[in-house]
Amino acid sequence: MMNNEKKLTPEEQHRRQVWLEIWLPLLVGLVICAAIIVLVIMAATHGDSSIAQWSAVSIILMIIPSLFTCLVLIALAFFLDYWLIKGNHNLPGYAKNIRQKVDQVASKIQQVLLSIVSFLVNLESAFLKIKMFFSSSKPPKN
Repeated sequence: MMNNEKKLTPEEQHRRQVWLEIWLPLLVGLVICAAIIVLVIMAATHGDSSIAQWSAVSIILMIIPSLFTCLVLIALAFFLDYWLIKGNHNLPGYAKNIRQKVDQVASKIQQVLLSIVSFLVNLESAFLKIKMFFSSSKPPKN
């Protein structure tokens, strides 16, 4: 008994699976979300004024806490900035020495890493030159 169905290649199976398992549910979900948004807008615009008042109140109740939180975070950032500037000038001698040592170690680490990076860049350019040499010396095709 021969199977009358055409055997699909793996690429066709993958394409079909992508369509059925990814794109179709995504499109259905987007259509449902768009329909819900349209229904909410229609209900809000064709409703009485109490819906508009409740929407205005809910927007205010959502915006005020976020604005207050942003204000507190900005004030905290200014306080920390001011505190770090003042604290940096008032450090005792041993703290300044520690900071200088940390800066020296950081600069040495940066120098080592920069030398590694420059070595890798030089190595890459050498490989590129070798590749260009061999690609330009190919025999002509007949």
